[in-house]
Amino acid sequence: MFYFWNARKLSINESFSHLTQETPVKRVETLDDLRMVLDKLCREDENTVVVVEGPRDADSLRKLGFRGSIVYVRDVDRLYTLPRGAKVVLLLDFDREGSSMTLRLVKRLTEEHVRVDTSYYRALKTAKRFGVNTVQDLQYLFEGG
Repeated sequence: MFYFWNARKLSINESFSHLTQETPVKRVETLDDLRMVLDKLCREDENTVVVVEGPRDADSLRKLGFRGSIVYVRDVDRLYTLPRGAKVVLLLDFDREGSSMTLRLVKRLTEEHVRVDTSYYRALKTAKRFGVNTVQDLQYLFEGG
């Protein structure tokens, strides 16, 4: 799927990295790589806010060890009042709708000069090869449901 952005045809991954400030995240090839990405997310500092689709996604992140701030996508307007230097990590579902919503949020937030990071989304999206389609599925993958 391609999106048109500034008269240049971009893939969904190009459009994210083109607009955002990314945290270097290792390419996910194995379950161990996936666990390392999640561990890195869990070690983010207190200036990081993760945006998820709903409460079950937030619960799953908590069970995986994330202790930082979590905002639901429906409350995204709260992100405009973040302190200077705060970083927003978008972590919506890994399906077509989640990718589309992520792209719209990247555009909307970067236009408002919010620092957005989609590197975790892009890395974790590769977990689809392990049967992971949602943030909730990550919990089941590592904790056996």
